[in-house]
Amino acid sequence: MSLRLALALALLASTATGVQAHTRPAALTGAHQRADGSLVLGATWGLAYRDAGDWTLGCAAAFEVDANVEDAQVALDGDGTIVLGTFGGLFESADGCTFTQPEGLLATGWVVDVVADDEGGVWAARTQVAGADQLYHRGQGGPWRPVGEPLDRLVAQLHFSGGSLWRVSFVPLTAASERQVFLERTTDGVSFEVWELPLQGTEYSATLLADREGEVHVVLRNFDGEMEPERLMRFDTAAETFELVHRAAQLEDGVWTDDGLWVISRLGGLDRSPDGRAFESAHDVAGRCLTTIDGALAACLDPARDGALLAFVTPEAITPIVGLGAFDALRECPPASEAAAICPAFREALAEDVEVAVDGVPPPGAPSSGCACALPTQKRAPFTGGALMLAWLVAQRRRRRANASAAPISAKP
Repeated sequence: MSLRLALALALLASTATGVQAHTRPAALTGAHQRADGSLVLGATWGLAYRDAGDWTLGCAAAFEVDANVEDAQVALDGDGTIVLGTFGGLFESADGCTFTQPEGLLATGWVVDVVADDEGGVWAARTQVAGADQLYHRGQGGPWRPVGEPLDRLVAQLHFSGGSLWRVSFVPLTAASERQVFLERTTDGVSFEVWELPLQGTEYSATLLADREGEVHVVLRNFDGEMEPERLMRFDTAAETFELVHRAAQLEDGVWTDDGLWVISRLGGLDRSPDGRAFESAHDVAGRCLTTIDGALAACLDPARDGALLAFVTPEAITPIVGLGAFDALRECPPASEAAAICPAFREALAEDVEVAVDGVPPPGAPSSGCACALPTQKRAPFTGGALMLAWLVAQRRRRRANASAAPISAKP
């Protein structure tokens, strides 16, 4: 152990209150399955995992994310490597323990989104305060490369399906330009088909929820308040027309199955349409993701509202897969890894998130013995203290390691 890391650990240990509560309700933001059946879950506290039936926790601080304000974007490449887009650049991890950054611009700036393609690679979009957005791609096992020229619009989202990369981009409202939002499609990342979305009123952006051959469903975001319904548009790719098919507040995700198109709202409502046009309420649950696990439709739910954290979905029933209480341990990691060095300092904050003791550390306010693990009425403000210094030291160690070993980014031929 280095002297500086030892000093940071001593400072952390001397901080009486440690690292306290995260300030957002616990929820999953996405679920991704590897070929071996294991799961990598994006979460408001960072990451979570299922390996051979065991559920474990990871902390956002291991990849330099503040879990109070940011959800990292998560994708898996064909080898199962975790790829994370954050406000502080792009991070990768093969095991959920050691997190590295590629050399070059992807180690800085905001990586807005990451998405896996059909060939085991990953696409990423990077933005910065000053300068144009840029697309990047990494083939399975290969280096990151910029693709195409810097963009003349800002990227809001990436989506990949059926051999095509879809991109939602926008031009913000300024004194010199009207607000515009675009839906774009490419097969090479260089040449795009572009369609402007039909905005109304206070609509300012869009999220692509789902697509299949011949149609895409996009929800238009508005400034009218979080409880106000937003328009879900069906885009016919052959006729190049947009059609209003549904209205709901805070639609987060969508997916096609043999039963039709499913869409889920963060506020409540899992709706289904057999044809992508006429929707009906399927289940009164709220959530942030829809995906396929073990070949079946699954949803990330609101555990405070619906009980389960993750559940299988059919037209007839919601069947819980796991709840918060299963996440009572940190992921076991090598001592030299970022997760092993940093995440133990966040056990109390994680315990408050999942409402059970994590590695024996109870949530704040829980009884000292016979842990009831109920949340206190008043949440405390986060206290980072020595953990921030520890995170900074580990970040420096990571960057030195990356600078010594990572291959430079070069232009894609």
